[in-house]
Amino acid sequence: MPLFAKKAKAKDASTGRCDSMKIQSLFPNLVVDDLAADRAALEALFDLELAFERDWFVQLRSPCGSRGIGLLKCGGRGTPEPISGPAGGVSLTVVVDNVDDVEAAARVAGIRVIEPSRD
Repeated sequence: MPLFAKKAKAKDASTGRCDSMKIQSLFPNLVVDDLAADRAALEALFDLELAFERDWFVQLRSPCGSRGIGLLKCGGRGTPEPISGPAGGVSLTVVVDNVDDVEAAARVAGIRVIEPSRD
């Protein structure tokens, strides 16, 4: 069940676009056990930079600012209660140019790759 649900907005007949606000940022938030370690691994693996930080949350983004991810500390004071339990149950797909190098680096860093990369 989503935390927030809104009724879909009607499309404008002449433009085919929805009458809604422009989204400035949209990214997934992962609940993690070790915020510092997971942050460091993602920064190194995908060349991400810090966009925002609190003791219980970090937002990382690509240098061009077009992609990002948030990390919430499991049990952190700002992590919503319904998702503050043990971390798990998320599959993250990342598309990169140098997939073989990134997959090898992920394995060396101890990141669990659940499905081998493919073109």
